Amino acid sequence: MDIQGAHRQDGAPDVQSTIMSIAAAPVRSMPGRRAVDRRHRLDVSRLRTSFIAAPTGIALLDGDGVAIDVNPALCALFGCLPAALLDTTLADLVHPDDVASVRALMAASEERPRPVSQLEVRCVRADGQLRWAELSTSHVIGGEDRGKTWIVAHLQDVHARHQADERERRSEARNATLAQELHRRNIELRENNLRLRRFASLASHDLSAPLASVSGVLALIDRRVGGLLESEDRELLAASLGRVEQMRGLIGDMLAYARGWTTLRIGDVDLAEVARAALGGLADDVRARDPQIHIGAMATVRVDREQLLRVLHNLLHNALKFAAAGARPVSAPASPSSSSAWPPSSATTGRSA
Repeated sequence: MDIQGAHRQDGAPDVQSTIMSIAAAPVRSMPGRRAVDRRHRLDVSRLRTSFIAAPTGIALLDGDGVAIDVNPALCALFGCLPAALLDTTLADLVHPDDVASVRALMAASEERPRPVSQLEVRCVRADGQLRWAELSTSHVIGGEDRGKTWIVAHLQDVHARHQADERERRSEARNATLAQELHRRNIELRENNLRLRRFASLASHDLSAPLASVSGVLALIDRRVGGLLESEDRELLAASLGRVEQMRGLIGDMLAYARGWTTLRIGDVDLAEVARAALGGLADDVRARDPQIHIGAMATVRVDREQLLRVLHNLLHNALKFAAAGARPVSAPASPSSSSAWPPSSATTGRSA
């Protein structure tokens, strides 16, 4: 305190005034001190309120890393009361596999304090469940206790994010595995298609040659003696020629399919006409079983005629093939009046001969 002595007008010291100024000096400084105290208490109150209301878990540790204060968010993270966390270290609160990392972090901080250190750890809750959190530590030196080190530990719950990241990693791993498997199968498919094309080409050549010979012989017979044959024989010859043409079509379709050239030829098709054509290809089975087959009026539909012909051929062939022994099969394809009744059905029964 700097107090200067008072003097009268004549220059002589004014002792009374000097004493009064000395007595009044401390009184004038008291309001300023009270203001500082109020600001200090307000700052402490604000800091405490922020500590309690913080959304992330906060622990105040002493220089040895022992918790001396914790906030409610940290208690919620571990699912326990503050008393269970006080007087513990960070290594006591994490998964055993993370203890070494936490201790190494704290040791490095003690040797060379750093402002902030971060580490993802698995917290062990009171119920035994694990929860991922991001650990951040701030080292504070000084304060009211000069030279003393304090550690502020922040634990932010990142369990949901960690689970999402883990699901994404697993998904990426599955996608990578699927991509490799798809690539492998594509290679196999290309090799199989190549083998199929080679086989189809060879089979087409090997089958077409004898088929052409059969077709030529049947055509020669038809030209030379066709007019001399009985009606039943002419029907048999015509059926044989039809079967040859059907076989030639099948070989061509097989080769086209193997080469990837297959396309549907959609058009208006009379079901009755296709059924009769399919039946004509079963001349041998019809003569052997002597069935009763009724083909009535049918609708016209838009389909691929060759595909439909094969379907009806298989249906009629099965009707004849799987009839009971000693029975006379009866095949009666349904006769829809419009294409809305598509597909047609076939009712097959067995009668005694």
